[in-house]
Amino acid sequence: MLVSDSAYPLKNWLLKPFSNRGHLSHQKKRFNAKLSAMRSVVERAFGMLKGRWRALLKRIEQDHTSVQRTVTAACVLRNFCLLHGDTFDDDENRSPPDDPDNDDDDDDDPIDGASTRQALLDFLVTQGFL
Repeated sequence: MLVSDSAYPLKNWLLKPFSNRGHLSHQKKRFNAKLSAMRSVVERAFGMLKGRWRALLKRIEQDHTSVQRTVTAACVLRNFCLLHGDTFDDDENRSPPDDPDNDDDDDDDPIDGASTRQALLDFLVTQGFL
């Protein structure tokens, strides 16, 4: 499952925030905030990787089956550098924060995506996270 901002379509494998048209419940607002925070952590991590290894800034010209190994290798190398005191960090490549009020739902998959997102919301509420 992937987490996205509101600009992407809602799918059963791609979560995006609930559309905020002024009628969201408190739980859905908290869900949106948590989802945005989670996505920000991932974006910051990729921003740091792209800052250190500029080759990740462009399209990776390799077979799609090996892209995961390339990204994993970049993560391992970054952790190795940090363990050895090399704390390079480049703020220039960080993504801007999400606009939680963006209501672009044109490509949503309303049945699968909405039920997946609602199931996650229900689970988080029953577990006391929201």
